[in-house]
Amino acid sequence: MSDVQIQNGSPMGAGAIITPDGVNFAIYSKDATKVTICFFDDEASAAPSAIFELDPVNNRTGNVWHILVCGAKAGSLYLYKVDGPYDPTKGLRFNGHKY
Repeated sequence: MSDVQIQNGSPMGAGAIITPDGVNFAIYSKDATKVTICFFDDEASAAPSAIFELDPVNNRTGNVWHILVCGAKAGSLYLYKVDGPYDPTKGLRFNGHKY
């Protein structure tokens, strides 16, 4: 991904929503402590071509993490990394090292 810029985005509309400026990504997680979105050039790419770590102050509203990626478009390939507590007894299995 070239010529990509990010903005805070909006918590409205879950998932990836195409806008005139790019794609707004919004994901709900009450217990996440860190969210990163990684973009890939194609399915065979071993490593992401762009990585954006969401700021918990500017890219989080309540329990919704959000970011607007200007330059992203329909068909962009992305994965999230979400970190937080690991406590299987409470159903929490975060691992920020995995997609």
